[in-house]
Amino acid sequence: MRVYTLAPQGDPELANVVDTVAFLNLSARLQREGADPDDHSSGWDVEQALANVTVRLYDREVDGSVRWPADAPWNSRMDLFVKDTVDPVFAGTSARLLPVACESTSLRYVLPPIVPALDVERSVLSLMPGSGRVIGVKEPVFKASVVAQHPVFKDGSLKCESLIYVTETFVDRWKRAGLRGLAFEEVWRG
Repeated sequence: MRVYTLAPQGDPELANVVDTVAFLNLSARLQREGADPDDHSSGWDVEQALANVTVRLYDREVDGSVRWPADAPWNSRMDLFVKDTVDPVFAGTSARLLPVACESTSLRYVLPPIVPALDVERSVLSLMPGSGRVIGVKEPVFKASVVAQHPVFKDGSLKCESLIYVTETFVDRWKRAGLRGLAFEEVWRG
């Protein structure tokens, strides 16, 4: 079993969130509290919050150089936006694809399940100098039994925002579908 993080493939178009501060707060809340778009008992509606997010796609750099169209316009390793062309690849993954506002195309935010996939004791963690607070994972070691159930996921084992992780099953599906915009960097083999 292999686990990967996301990276941009070449120079894909960029997904730029218009209200960055509000989106970062929403993203952090999703990581902190988890989110089931069908559960409204927490008092906040995830789909409604995401519907208020506006994304602009940029296909040119400031210098005029062209970025090519992508099925997953690049944003970051922690947040993923995708076009409708990816639907078959995400089928059966437990990740939810929730609409966001975009002028130029139908665009959705990928809401992966947040699961306790990290073997914290065996992983190498990134610590904030001076405080010892965990701010990330340098060398993750995953629980194979958890990862096997989730081809796309974020880790919920630590009190910090997680990257999006995908398994080789997802990577194979993405590549077989001929989709563009994402490259995959292996971070764990178990």
